[in-house]
Amino acid sequence: MVEVAACRIFMPRLLPLPLSAGFQWYALSTINYQLSTINFPASMHILVTYDVATSSEGGERRLRRVAKTCKDFGQRVQHSVFECKVDPGQFTFLKQRLLGEMDLAHDSLRFYFLGNNWQRRVEHHGANQSYDPDGPLII
Repeated sequence: MVEVAACRIFMPRLLPLPLSAGFQWYALSTINYQLSTINFPASMHILVTYDVATSSEGGERRLRRVAKTCKDFGQRVQHSVFECKVDPGQFTFLKQRLLGEMDLAHDSLRFYFLGNNWQRRVEHHGANQSYDPDGPLII
């Protein structure tokens, strides 16, 4: 959650100042503007799974494009499974891009919403190391 408490807006206003020969314009100083607290929705953890029919025409191309789109938003955890940490706006954009790439007559796409306590809902066993989107990023 991001909070914005107050901000200062620099809004020069020109007002007439009477002088002996006429009016002179001058700018007023800073105006303080109080904002109410704005609550932005927190990010959400989702699991994206897909199955693309590579036997149909253009299937290999769709498979590559769907995987590339998922990589833009999250981490691959299995061949056709991605864990993503996105906000609602990013999720809408991700979903729109994926549905644009898929052929819904042959392919399938699933979104699983893991919620805030996603660490308790995910168990990992096996070769690949588990993905922690809140952990440190080492480049």
